[in-house]
Amino acid sequence: MALVFVDSPDRYIDGDAEDVGMIGVWAAVPSGASSNTARIEAPPETPPTGSKAYFIGTNGSTGDIRANIQGAAISEVFFALRHYCDILPSQADVQQYRIHDGSNLTLCYFNVQPSGRIAFRNSAGAVLGETTNQVVFAGQWKFFEFRVLLGAGTGVAQIRDSSGTTLLSLSALSIPGTFAIFVPRGQTSGASISGKDFYFQDISFKSTTGTENNTWYPNGGVGNYVLRPVSDVVGNPWSFVARRTFENGVGYTPEGGSNDGFSVPDAATLEIGAGEFTIEGNFRWDVLPTAGQVQHLAAKWDNTTQRSWRLYLYEISGSTRLAFETSTDGTNGTAVLVHDFPFAPVRWQKYSISVSRNGTTNRMYINGVRVGPAATDSRTYFNGTTVLSIASRQNGISTLTEYFQGWLDEVRFTVGVGRYPAEYTPSAVAFPRNIGGDPSFASVQLLVGWDNGLVIDQSSAGRTITSRGQAQALLTDDGFFGYQSINVPSRDDTFVEAAYLAATGTLEFVANALNGSQAVVGSKTYTFNTALGAANSILIGVDASATLDNLMSAINLGPGIGTLYGTGTTINADIAATPLPGAIARMSAIVPGTGGNSLVFTTTVVGAVISGSGTLTGGVNIPGASSYVLDRLPSGITRVDSVGLFTRRSAFGPGGAELQPAFVDAVLNIRNGSDEAAPSNPGWQVDLFNNNGGTAWTTTDFLGARVRLNRTS
Repeated sequence: MALVFVDSPDRYIDGDAEDVGMIGVWAAVPSGASSNTARIEAPPETPPTGSKAYFIGTNGSTGDIRANIQGAAISEVFFALRHYCDILPSQADVQQYRIHDGSNLTLCYFNVQPSGRIAFRNSAGAVLGETTNQVVFAGQWKFFEFRVLLGAGTGVAQIRDSSGTTLLSLSALSIPGTFAIFVPRGQTSGASISGKDFYFQDISFKSTTGTENNTWYPNGGVGNYVLRPVSDVVGNPWSFVARRTFENGVGYTPEGGSNDGFSVPDAATLEIGAGEFTIEGNFRWDVLPTAGQVQHLAAKWDNTTQRSWRLYLYEISGSTRLAFETSTDGTNGTAVLVHDFPFAPVRWQKYSISVSRNGTTNRMYINGVRVGPAATDSRTYFNGTTVLSIASRQNGISTLTEYFQGWLDEVRFTVGVGRYPAEYTPSAVAFPRNIGGDPSFASVQLLVGWDNGLVIDQSSAGRTITSRGQAQALLTDDGFFGYQSINVPSRDDTFVEAAYLAATGTLEFVANALNGSQAVVGSKTYTFNTALGAANSILIGVDASATLDNLMSAINLGPGIGTLYGTGTTINADIAATPLPGAIARMSAIVPGTGGNSLVFTTTVVGAVISGSGTLTGGVNIPGASSYVLDRLPSGITRVDSVGLFTRRSAFGPGGAELQPAFVDAVLNIRNGSDEAAPSNPGWQVDLFNNNGGTAWTTTDFLGARVRLNRTS
């Protein structure tokens, strides 16, 4: 099957781009000086599947838009769309859906007649046939399906409605050529002609080119839904789009802007001083810092003498680190890195990040798990006059700089309360907006949810927040499906992802191990000894850091066998260990998934601190089929004939990986795609499911069915 395109304007957000031209697969090629009125807009009668539709406006001249098909020109095409016009045309041949060849020459087209019938015409405009009855009514949305088989003497044209009823069927037509461009077109035919403009939406295409052919079902509608890539070019990867986690909006700071971010004027109640506080938010990176770059998540910090505190991610020597820095007099001379933790975010994965000072102890958390040591922090932060900024920091007195690039949701700043004295489970719902839901709400000095496309402070302080540069709040349209993403300016791609991450945890020695104490790491038990013993014995070093280094060498089967850890020790097959600043080791499950998330991780070392309550945490298993859904199919479609899955796959570590997309139909039958190895360089795997030559599934109505992505190894 040749994949053509699926496009629908209700997947677009509000934005200026819609006022100046078409986006998505449509090429903005209007013919006529005033035909730029062809655009996306909200029609007078809201369509059943969204608030937007394609508008073909003539404005005194011919108006049209054009969409090039994907791949080579084809001889047969099926397309489905929903049509609306305020009034029926007063003259024939003004509301048209045209089939063009690769040179943009008309091959044939359908048009709405003044009678409300639909006619089929050849390239010269001669009527070859029209529906018997009126099928288009003024002020009503109608769903239709069209088929055109091009050929000299063998051509076919058909029209069906949403119930599958045949409205027109013509055969043995002379329609030479191949289809390459689809053109919805409004003809003016004179200034006095009314009913020239019309709307359409929910358009989907399929073709029968290739070895996998499709049947034009006589008993129901036909549609083709495609999860499709932007490009199959290494170095030009699939761009991610905004996804909401809470409520119905996200904050967005783009790549390549200037003075981008959100700022709040200085106020006495924003100052931390020597008291407790918590700064927290949810962040999803689109672009990571490189080559010495810095990205601020939140800050009250400028580049002169108004430094108070800042939370930021920075790059150094090929790695990225998450840092929290403070100053007591506003200058760089007293600046101290309270936290400086190696952290390499995965692009487009959401992270809940927080810093909380309780008494004189300051802790930093990622997804509720403490990272780095609990730092002693009794400093009085400088009472600076610079703005409090989100997703950036102040540069001098007028601009923002070093901004976070990506999406954020639910940012909260609490003064006077250290919310997190220990590890916690991040909130799965929006932060409470009242004292009934949050006993510390009176201490919340800033709360931004980006809801309903607004940048407002939802704390009781009611502060003014200014959107700077290109930073904005986005009103997303991705439903409540955590793995579906739609809606971003200049794009219309729907896709899903299957996160598959190894669980991790940290082990911190605040004091040296005692003789005979133990640590259980996965399936192995290690014993700390003053005199080295047999296998899995760990020599106690001169201090806690040295002892932990010896343990990590034993886990990884590194240097020191027979001197730092016992002869006969074998590599830990479950967990790998890496050093972190201080006497802290990061433990990472070697195999992601359920097993990695449930690995035992305990110790009897007095005073040792383990994250994750005795097991590795933070890993993400591949979710079940219920986590993925194809949403918003045209409501008139009663059967889906095929699904094309494009999976971008690559293996980022040793051992390789294999991917196997599968389709789960309405009765939970699973039809697997091909099992393909993932290459070292990202590439596309294509799986096509249909009833006529591809990977078949049981023919059922599957509106609301699922797509499952599964690693098989």
